[in-house]
Amino acid sequence: MIPGLYPGRTEHIHFKVTVSGQTYTSQLFFPGVAQNEGDSIYSSRMLVTLNTSTSPVTGTFTFVVNVA
Repeated sequence: MIPGLYPGRTEHIHFKVTVSGQTYTSQLFFPGVAQNEGDSIYSSRMLVTLNTSTSPVTGTFTFVVNVA
């Protein structure tokens, strides 16, 4: 999956995680993208870790959900 670019935004993927009826919606971003710092929604905490030594390239992100 390769995200497209559109004006004012950096490359990103939207996601939703639902746990115990609570839904969290956010976006994941990609390292090394020049537009990251200019995107008002960008957060370095939401960067995917890419493994470029595989073909195809794979990415990982660890979701931590606190359930009360």
